[in-house]
Amino acid sequence: MRIGLSIRIVSMISAIVISMLGRMPLRSETIRDRFLREYPAAVNAIESRIKDYRVEVTPIPSARSKQKRESLVLTRSHGFRKAEAVADQEYVRVICSGMESHFDLHKGMNDAEFRVISIGSDSEDPSKFDQSYGRFFELPLGSGFGKLIDLMNDREFELKVVSEIEGGEKVRIEFEIGPAPVSKGSFVLDPTNSWAVVSERRELGDTPRFEVGMDVEYGDRIDGFAYPRKVDFLLPGPGGRRDTFEYRDWKFGPTPVEEFRMSHYGIPESELKLEPDDSSRFLLYSAIAFVVILAAAIFWRKRAGYSNAVFHG
Repeated sequence: MRIGLSIRIVSMISAIVISMLGRMPLRSETIRDRFLREYPAAVNAIESRIKDYRVEVTPIPSARSKQKRESLVLTRSHGFRKAEAVADQEYVRVICSGMESHFDLHKGMNDAEFRVISIGSDSEDPSKFDQSYGRFFELPLGSGFGKLIDLMNDREFELKVVSEIEGGEKVRIEFEIGPAPVSKGSFVLDPTNSWAVVSERRELGDTPRFEVGMDVEYGDRIDGFAYPRKVDFLLPGPGGRRDTFEYRDWKFGPTPVEEFRMSHYGIPESELKLEPDDSSRFLLYSAIAFVVILAAAIFWRKRAGYSNAVFHG
C-alpha cells in the first residue's frame, strides 16, 4: 500500500517537474540574440516607411561650424533621391540620383535658367550623390559612412559587443570591420522605435582620434514611428566640429515621377551639353598650365643637355 502510494507521489512530482521544464526555454535570450533576431525585420520596416517622402532640412548656425548655409528639400520616391539646395542666397542646386538617370543642375540667384553640371546613368558615378547629400536620407539606418545592415553583411564585419544602456531603453553595439588597419565603430539603437539609429561613431583607419559620426534626435511618433527631428554630424579633424540640421514638415506618399526629370526644371531630357562650374574651369585651366610648364621644362632640359654635349665635345 505504502509502496503504491509512494510510486503515485513520485509520478505526480515527476509530471509537474517535466511540465515546468517544458515551459522553460533552454536558455534565456541575450540582448545580442534579440538584436540579431529582430534587426533585419526592423530594417525592412524602416525602409518601407521612408521610401516615399518629402522633408525640409535647415541648418542650425554654430560658431564652430564651417558649413555652407544650405537649406534643403529632400524628396525620395520611385527609387529616386533628390536634393534641392539653396545656399546663403547665392545659388540653387538640384541633384537627383536614380537607377535610370542622374543629373546635377546649378543656377545663380540672378540667373533665369539652370545650367547642367553633370548628367548620366547613376551607375556611372554612384558616389557623387552620396558624397554630397546621401547622409541626410536614411538617418534611422545609418549615416553616409554606411548603413548598419550593409556593414553587417560585409564579410570583414565582426560584432564585438552588444549591451543595454540607459536602463535598458537603448542598445549599444560595438564592431570592427576591414583588414588591417581595422576600423572600429559603434551604434546606439532604440529598440522601441524599430531599432532606429540614435548615435553612430566611426574611427577611420588606425587613427583613433580621427572620428566621424552623428547623433539623431527623434520627434513625435507618426503611425507608430518617430522620424528624425534634428541631427548633429560629427566632422573629422581636431576640435570636434559639428554640423547641425533640423528636419521639419515631413510629408509622405509618392511624388510625381516627372519631378525627377530635368524637364521639370526647364531643360529638355535630350540636353547633353555640359557647362562646367567655376571649380571645374579652374581644374581644367590648372591642368592645361601644368602640361604646358612640364613640356617647356622637358624642352629646355633637352636643349641644355645638347648644348653641354656640343661645348664639351
